[in-house]
Amino acid sequence: MQLKKSIALFLCMMFVFLCSSCSYVEFENKIHQKIDNNSIEPNIVESESKDFLDNVKILGTGDTMEASWNIIVRETQETILCGTPGLTYTLNGIEIFDSICTSGIDIKETEWDDDNPNYEKTFADNAFILVDMTATYQAQNGENEVLTSIVFSAESDERKLGKSFSEIKNQTQKMQPYIIYFSKHPTDDDPRLSSKEGQYYCFSIKNGETLNFKLGIIAAQEFIDAKNVLLALGNVTADESVAVQNLDCRIFDLFK
Repeated sequence: MQLKKSIALFLCMMFVFLCSSCSYVEFENKIHQKIDNNSIEPNIVESESKDFLDNVKILGTGDTMEASWNIIVRETQETILCGTPGLTYTLNGIEIFDSICTSGIDIKETEWDDDNPNYEKTFADNAFILVDMTATYQAQNGENEVLTSIVFSAESDERKLGKSFSEIKNQTQKMQPYIIYFSKHPTDDDPRLSSKEGQYYCFSIKNGETLNFKLGIIAAQEFIDAKNVLLALGNVTADESVAVQNLDCRIFDLFK
C-alpha cells in the first residue's frame, strides 16, 4: 500500500514539474503535510532503492551546480527540461546546532509554523543544520527577472544507521533530514508571492543578480554524526521504473 502511495505521489509530482516551479513547491508542500492528523512527521516520498548515488554528480562545499536538469518521460521518451535555466547554486558552508531552538531562527519563520505543541518536541529532539548558499542568475532567454523556487530536498540513507536507529525512531520524534526553513521565503508585504498559498520556497531573482540565502534542515543527531546528510536538486530518489529517468542528477554532500 505504501509503495502504491509513493508511486502515485511521484507521478503527480512529475505532472507538476511540467508546470511552473512555484506550483511545484505548492504541491510539494501539500504532499509533505500530515496524512494522519495525530502524526507530526511529514509524509516523505521514498524510493525502494537507495543506490541512486551511483549515478549522480556529488558536489561539496565551494562547488556550484546548475539549477536545471533534464528528465526523460519513459512512456513517451520525451526529454523535458526542469528547473530554471541560467540559475546556479553554490554551497558556501554549514552550521550545526543541537536544535533549531539554539540556532537563532524563530520557529515562526519556518515552514512548520504551527500551534501544535508536539512540533516543539520535534524541534527539541532533533539537530538543526543551517546551510549557507548563493544563487546567481544569468538570463538565457532574455528574462530580466524570474520567479522561481528552491527545488532541493534533504536526503539520507537510514539503512546505514542500522536497525537500532529505526527502533529508537519509532519511540521518539527523531527525524530523517527534512528542509523546514528558507531565509528568503515570501513576507506578508510581497504582492507576488505568499507563504500562506504554498509558495514558501519561491523567490524572485534578476538577471546578473547574486542572492545569498540559508536553508534549514532538521535531522536526528545520528545522521549528522554519520555525516549522512545530502542536499539533492529535484527528485533524484524516484524509482526509474515508475515514470521517468533523470538524466543528470546533482547532489551537495554537506560534509564533503
